[in-house]
Amino acid sequence: MYVNRNAVPPCPVPRHRALEVLPGRARDALADALHQLDEAELQDQPAILALALAQVGRCYRRMGDGATAEWYLQQGLRKARTLCAPEACIELLCDLAELVSILATEICRDDPRGAHAVRERARDHGYEAAQMVSLMGDWEWEAAVLQRVSRVLDRCGDADDAAALRERAGMLRARDLRTLTAANDASSWARSAQ
Repeated sequence: MYVNRNAVPPCPVPRHRALEVLPGRARDALADALHQLDEAELQDQPAILALALAQVGRCYRRMGDGATAEWYLQQGLRKARTLCAPEACIELLCDLAELVSILATEICRDDPRGAHAVRERARDHGYEAAQMVSLMGDWEWEAAVLQRVSRVLDRCGDADDAAALRERAGMLRARDLRTLTAANDASSWARSAQ
């Protein structure tokens, strides 16, 4: 018996339910993302499947369906991890951190204890993204990720950690600017020496 190792576990929410009630653009974006997901599942290509899952999650997030969005983003992250695709993992971790921190804010009104657990998940996603991006060697991207994570931490009430990440992002941008300036100076010097 053939077992598709790339198959996605069933979503707790019927996949095409939202298409029946959404207005134009949101419905079209979701329909397109779901179509891409269906195609990716048929092709049995994990990289394409990870991207398709992430896109469906983002569509559900824009629609305000946080639980379904989180499920799809988690599935995309799971696929990206199996592919050892750090760039995709970092983006998905940031998406999840942002989404889950918003969910925690909404839950806090009705269930403060539950909100605490959700905020911890948001923090964990954010910290993992910040740690992973520091290994990538792209200062500009690292600064952007640190800014995203700092906003999540602010939303979670971690003002000190958020400020530390913003400071680190600022130092990276300053270092990047110094490197760019030095490269421009060297280029100008080389042109003038000719």
